Amino acid sequence: MDIAHLRNPRIITCIVPAGMGRDLVDALYHEKNINTANFVRARGASQRSGTFADEMDKLTVVVEMDRSDEIFEFLYFKAEIGTAPHRFMYQAPLDLATLFSLPEIEELD
Repeated sequence: MDIAHLRNPRIITCIVPAGMGRDLVDALYHEKNINTANFVRARGASQRSGTFADEMDKLTVVVEMDRSDEIFEFLYFKAEIGTAPHRFMYQAPLDLATLFSLPEIEELD
């Protein structure tokens, strides 16, 4: 079995207020045809904002370099990173990412 890998993969990470993660995953799926995003609920602290143990959503999505700027910009505006508080995002290169896909299945009558 051959294992396919993404070429020049990038990981985009968004830290957003609790409850936004699911909406961002849905937006990536419906508007950008990306079905590999993931989010978790976590707690964090910020000396800058004086918060401690606030619940946040951490969204991650792995994309090929060709789409990384497009998806980064999409998430930047969708999550209101530059205009609302308690939001942060970044992207970084990955050494390797495996491409997964589901097999084609015939519809049953």
